[in-house]
Amino acid sequence: MCGNVRALMLWGCCRDAVGVFAHCLIMENRYCNLTDVTPIDPRCMMMQDSEAPPLGEQQDDPLQPGEQIAVLTRPKTRKKRPSMYRVVLHNDDYTPMEFVVYILAKHFGKTAEAAQELMLAIHNFGRGVGGVFTYEIAETKASAVLSEARFFQHPLKCTVEEEPAAEDAND
Repeated sequence: MCGNVRALMLWGCCRDAVGVFAHCLIMENRYCNLTDVTPIDPRCMMMQDSEAPPLGEQQDDPLQPGEQIAVLTRPKTRKKRPSMYRVVLHNDDYTPMEFVVYILAKHFGKTAEAAQELMLAIHNFGRGVGGVFTYEIAETKASAVLSEARFFQHPLKCTVEEEPAAEDAND
């Protein structure tokens, strides 16, 4: 706790979006982090609207000259984008090209022309990316592809690889 902070609860000083009373602190000429402040009385959260004094009403302990008021708010957190993963199909000598086109169309939503082009790229370069997804979705798609390949007795290999992180222009 900061040395100069007196923890005074200003009844009804502010409200959040769902109508629950929030806590405010009066601080004497000193900055404090949210981590320095311990929670005040949780009974404030149960106070009804009728119990709260009007916002402009004078409190029992008015500010003394030279004191400052500060309302502590939560720092804005920046949401991190989830890591993305590639679903990679590998070429082999036994899986028919038509089956790979079928898999690309069914599991990755490719059109017939796009699936044909990607199948040829997989055949010529040894591997190709079926799609880029979050980890759970990529694992699910790879598992579905492998299950269907095993069902039709094809040795198609499908793996999941982490996508290299793209640099964000806003950073």
